[in-house]
Formats: sequence, C-alpha cells, structure tokens
Amino acid sequence: MRCEGKRLVTSLTENYEFQRVYKKGQSYPGRYAVLYYLKTNRATVRMGITATKKIGKACVRNRARRLIYENMRLVMPAMKPGCDVVVVARNAIVGSDFFALGKELKKLLQKAEAFSDE
Repeated sequence: MRCEGKRLVTSLTENYEFQRVYKKGQSYPGRYAVLYYLKTNRATVRMGITATKKIGKACVRNRARRLIYENMRLVMPAMKPGCDVVVVARNAIVGSDFFALGKELKKLLQKAEAFSDE
C-alpha cells in the first residue's frame, strides 16, 4: 500500500478481483489502452495493470506497464475514492509517447467520471 497525496492506493493482485472489474465494471476503449472502471464502497482506489504477450516480449510489456503506472500515479490524487480501475495495454502502446498516453488515460478517466469535483 502507498499513500498518493491524500488518498490510499492499493493494487489489485488476485485474478478474481480483475475478473470482477471486467464483468461488473464499465469499459472505456482507447488507442493505447482499455480502461475498466468499477465503483466500490471502499475508501481507497485500487488499480491493476495488465499487458498480454501479444504486445511483445517481457521487456516491452514491462515498459508498457511502467508507462501506464507512472501516468496513473500522476492523476491518482484527483480521483474519487472508492473505485477499482484496471488498465489493459494495447499493441499501439509500443513506442508510444509518454504524454500522449497520459492525455488518453485522463480522457478515459473523465469519461468514467472518476475525477472528484474538488
């Protein structure tokens, strides 16, 4: 667990947690990633990031996850508490720009109404 700003952020780690977000949550597709968003009754934001073998070898998948994680870390303080977020990387993320990915993730989170009104 980490404290990002004022909010407590934890990770989704178990397969059943990811499956619940996929099945019960809402999906928001983008060019570089697909965002799954599920509201919960928790006081925290829980986040999971996945990158399949279709993207490339391990070093490419890890880079994609690091890009997504860093962009999500920057927007976490502005998010509403009480949600589960799963970000699934797409093939287009390979060689993509950090700032273009960040702009897209912000747009997807705005569609999901994940930001607080502060």
